[in-house]
Amino acid sequence: NAEYMGENSTISNKMKLMVLVDGSEHSERAFQKALQRKGADDILYVVHAIPFSELGVASAENPFVDPSLVAQERKILEDRGAKVIAKFEKLAADLNTSNCRFHTLKDGYAKEQACTFAETEGIDTLFVGQRGLGRVNSVFIGSFSTYILNNAPCDVVLVR
Repeated sequence: NAEYMGENSTISNKMKLMVLVDGSEHSERAFQKALQRKGADDILYVVHAIPFSELGVASAENPFVDPSLVAQERKILEDRGAKVIAKFEKLAADLNTSNCRFHTLKDGYAKEQACTFAETEGIDTLFVGQRGLGRVNSVFIGSFSTYILNNAPCDVVLVR
């Protein structure tokens, strides 16, 4: 995508790329693929979305569930997310990669947060790893990558 830079100026081919990371080997491969596609002036957003569904959203509203337990679980997931981002910050630094921005999304369902972030930031291409859980597991637990493919406001690169 090119963007107009104003009267009497040149067209910029700077791309906004986004990779979704969760610390798995699948997300590491997606990160590597994004780096391969990233030009020197492109911006790479490295994004971890806390899996809010693991917090037991429904149980948080249940009067029989202690809210402090939900808060403890949230803290555990936020700490895990901080470690994931730190891992990718180190990888980017070790590879001397410039123009990387690191984000943790904390509110809402991870797959919805990811698509909203991509839209808000004007992402051109989103990279996501596929865990390959298979058709049966995808029916029961939902497929994150399938949701991203169907709902992202940009091109999606699915990395196996």
